[in-house]
Amino acid sequence: MEDNNSKPKKQSRVSKSTILYFVFVIVLAVAFSMAFGVCFHVHTNGYKVLTRVECTGSPAIDSLIIDDVSDATSTPTSKPTPEVIKDGDTITYDYHNGFKKIETYSLSSRVQQFCNSVVNGIGMTTFAIGVIVFFLIKFIRKKNRIGTIAGSVVLALALVFCVIAGIKINNKMNDEEFLKSEEGVMHVDAPIIYLYDEKEREVSVKLNFDGDLTCTYPSYEENDGWTVKTSADGTLTDSNERSYEYLFFEADIGFTPDTQKGFCVKGEDTAKFLEEALFELGLTEKEANTFIMYWLPQMEKNPYNVICFQKEAYENSVGLDVQPAPDTIIRVNMYFYPSDEYTYIDEQDLSSMNPSVEERKGLVLVEWGGEEGE
Repeated sequence: MEDNNSKPKKQSRVSKSTILYFVFVIVLAVAFSMAFGVCFHVHTNGYKVLTRVECTGSPAIDSLIIDDVSDATSTPTSKPTPEVIKDGDTITYDYHNGFKKIETYSLSSRVQQFCNSVVNGIGMTTFAIGVIVFFLIKFIRKKNRIGTIAGSVVLALALVFCVIAGIKINNKMNDEEFLKSEEGVMHVDAPIIYLYDEKEREVSVKLNFDGDLTCTYPSYEENDGWTVKTSADGTLTDSNERSYEYLFFEADIGFTPDTQKGFCVKGEDTAKFLEEALFELGLTEKEANTFIMYWLPQMEKNPYNVICFQKEAYENSVGLDVQPAPDTIIRVNMYFYPSDEYTYIDEQDLSSMNPSVEERKGLVLVEWGGEEGE
């Protein structure tokens, strides 16, 4: 009689060694891809994320700052190499007209480059190793067909996952709305709205922007906004017969200030500068005084303030729906940030931004507010 115990045991359809082998291959592919990404990250020059121009001599300038660093009028005084570059390293270019341009490198800005390298590396490496392993198993271990199929499926799924992940991450990082929502949220301080009218009538004011109101006075109704009765002297009256000088709100808004042109003003000269600038922007003396009293305590103690008055950037981000429509609209929005030293910036032309005080007529809406940057 045959000994049942002597019968060969039925082998499993997929051996443990085959599964472990393919797990090892996947781990090796990911590890190799990560190493490739890190190597690529370290040995690239990085992105220039900040360029500023500072005055080292007279603030007067008769010629344009050139951007071409190879020009004979500029000389680099220091330059970090890719092997030793650290967060915050700079390259300085001295110009013949007494200015210097400083380009600051930031390793943190290269996260996107690093992630793209890793994801793409994973996809390409997994695909290459998958093809190699597939043919090795097919031609060397022909008897293990189940292992061949299982391994091929696992590698194919890994490849699909890597490709999809790469596409998703790339799209997310390059999506303007994503960048806007994550990096372009500004806290808009104290926008106040005046309404003047030659006759008493009911006026509705609604705000339209992408963001959240953090404070309003009088209370802003979510669907209806503000509804007030106007008067010639600017006094506003609500349905409860309570009077207000203006409408007030603050908000966190998806808004990226335009800093291409502006002014660099000493802190001690800020009050005088604002008096002249706000008059040119169309505010009355009373309106300008309120503006200055709000912002001056935050500005006059700074060594310098870089001030950029906003027009299209702010008005495209913060819409006003006013019924009936105003005959004259004056909107003044100031973005500023403190600076320890003079910073050169192309000067803004304020004369054409708003109607003058003398040109006001009919229903007049005046708004002012601002934002403080770093």
